[in-house]
Amino acid sequence: SEGRDLFVDWAQLDRRDGADIDIGLHRHFLDPTEPFAQQVLRSADGVAITSATLAPVPVSMEVILLPMELPSSLQSERRH
Repeated sequence: SEGRDLFVDWAQLDRRDGADIDIGLHRHFLDPTEPFAQQVLRSADGVAITSATLAPVPVSMEVILLPMELPSSLQSERRH
């Protein structure tokens, strides 16, 4: 099924000092950019993405913003 291709599922048991303290069934997207693209990029006029893991940029450097093209699969579905 399609869901099996999009997600990874697992059961997790957390123990502390030999005692079971929590049990859960978890599901995560294999590609976390998919829900982001579907929920955010589809309806956005523009997006700026930053990361705290990027190296610091010297103040003297100019910031250049380039237009972003949506994947063709999202362009036809974009809401105005």
